[in-house]
Amino acid sequence: MKSPLLCLHGPDGLEIALSPRGASWLSCRVPVDGEAQPREVLAGGTDPEDAQRLACYAGATVGRWANRIAGAVLRRDGRTWPLVPHPAGSAHQLHGGPDGWSHRLWRVEAQTADQAVFALHSPDGDQGFPGAVEVRVRYRLQPGRRLRIDFEACADAPTPLAMTNHAYFNLDGAGAPGDARAQRLRLQADAWMPVDAALIPTGPPVALGGEIRADDPMDLRALRPADARPFAAHPALAPAGGYDHGWRLAAGHAQEAARLVSADGRLAMTIATSMPALQFYDGRALAPPCAGLALEPGWLPDSLGRDDTGQPDAWLRPGVPRHDWIEYRFG
Repeated sequence: MKSPLLCLHGPDGLEIALSPRGASWLSCRVPVDGEAQPREVLAGGTDPEDAQRLACYAGATVGRWANRIAGAVLRRDGRTWPLVPHPAGSAHQLHGGPDGWSHRLWRVEAQTADQAVFALHSPDGDQGFPGAVEVRVRYRLQPGRRLRIDFEACADAPTPLAMTNHAYFNLDGAGAPGDARAQRLRLQADAWMPVDAALIPTGPPVALGGEIRADDPMDLRALRPADARPFAAHPALAPAGGYDHGWRLAAGHAQEAARLVSADGRLAMTIATSMPALQFYDGRALAPPCAGLALEPGWLPDSLGRDDTGQPDAWLRPGVPRHDWIEYRFG
């Protein structure tokens, strides 16, 4: 049996559909001036149980740790916790493990016309992580064609926490001709993380400073096509086969962390967040490939195993709730 869709309506015509499966955001219909019908701007499909959607995390709430943990192991204060590796055959863990929060059936705790709250209990030892966690995700439509997602969590023992939403965006409309890499992207970033073919960091963040460089595909501080193909041989992109990297966000990311503009220039989206980094993935594993771009606020890859990232401590402590948020503004 398919989990039901929850439909929310905002005061300015923004409409979204959500699912308890993965506390997922599956549809986003945005009014565009001069167009008779709203644009569907999310790629990945609206079937909450579709295996391809689940495998690509389309629209899902990802946790307990979004992004990668090298060697699928946690180390802290002289202790070690082996994690469940993921994907199959990997030595590392991606997105919280093979049965991460993105695949769980969350409880619908509340729903009104413009907001919904999902809740989940994650037990001690879940996918190898220490401590039990109670987590809530609130989707709320606000004036100005805005969607805000609030992530709230508390634990009974120290545990790492980095949640995100894994939506794929195509502001030209899901199913529009071409692919989503024709959109233009800007990141409010001051550094990016170099990675190997397994997408595990190979060194500290590489600083972005001085003048913006159009010849550097990792310098996304000015609007440019979100397309790695002209730079396929660049040493930062060749190991990953395209964009699938983390950028450390600069000051001001609570107002703007990223801006995405449709190829036709008629629709834009601004992302703001409380979190210190953003993963940009060009959607090569979608069907069709690159049907949408994933812009995932969170923490840099393998942050837990490094002390050179310049980010806050990501460990959740007992008795100290965590509140993170992402806001999407369309216009």
